[in-house]
Amino acid sequence: MRYRHFDVMEADRGGIRYHDDKAVFARAWRLRRVLVTHDSDFLDDRLFPFSRCSGLLVVPTYGRVSMVFANLLAGACELVAKGGTMWSHTKIEAMRDFTVKVRTWEKGEGRTASWEYRIPAGYCRAGLGTR
Repeated sequence: MRYRHFDVMEADRGGIRYHDDKAVFARAWRLRRVLVTHDSDFLDDRLFPFSRCSGLLVVPTYGRVSMVFANLLAGACELVAKGGTMWSHTKIEAMRDFTVKVRTWEKGEGRTASWEYRIPAGYCRAGLGTR
């Protein structure tokens, strides 16, 4: 992610390595950073409410580092980078088929809104044949 010039903070530098999920989520909120993780537990809105979510990107776990994973992560991060601070109170789940599911809390409407986006074709083509 650094090669794309994203301002990345690993768990070690953030002081949250080996902390429980609630502490990690709270730290991301305090730092106003999008949390990027493999842990789908963060998608549970009862445990991790939108009101305390600075932004969440959940990427699937692959058995090993691969070009498919790298392309999926790069594409999802590119989407997030374009939104800047608009991802506050939003949870994004990147899928293996190169789509992302986005859910956000619409406070004025008192409901959750959902969308799906396709990661740009250039990222998908780079991963074909290696899944």
